[in-house]
Amino acid sequence: RENQIEVTDIEGALRIVLPDESLRYKVRTAPRSSFLGRTDFEVDVLAGDQRIHSLRVTAHLAIWVDVLLASHPIKSGEVIHKEDVYVGKRNLVDLASAYLVNPEEVIGMRAKYYVGANAPLFEDNVKEIPVFQKGERVYILAESESIKITVLGEAKEEGYRGKTARVM
Repeated sequence: RENQIEVTDIEGALRIVLPDESLRYKVRTAPRSSFLGRTDFEVDVLAGDQRIHSLRVTAHLAIWVDVLLASHPIKSGEVIHKEDVYVGKRNLVDLASAYLVNPEEVIGMRAKYYVGANAPLFEDNVKEIPVFQKGERVYILAESESIKITVLGEAKEEGYRGKTARVM
């Protein structure tokens, strides 16, 4: 799905006398204008290559983007499954920068905080599930080309798949 841009609540000096010929227009953002929410634009009305009128317009700009949403309330500590999330549209102005889009990024992870139904999921809303907990007994394996040593140890911190953890 593509992003969608929506322009609404257009205001400006729109009373102009236009000639009876084919017209074009050129729109550009005004200096120091934002691209979200209430925004200023400059519009040049062109007849052929000649500018016949220039006006400043203010409008509300919304950019709709795909975002990962909760299908139903997800409690803190709950493991996230495929049916718990879906991809929907939200206005970019309403989102924090670390919003998630891909369901595969969160399936099998745990919710750090409560997430309401139809609310967006952010990177700081989820955390990996540890493979082992601090204090658990773990096997420690050290090997080279000629020797392999296995010993029972104790985890000094939580361990996550593909990451190192302190053990004793």
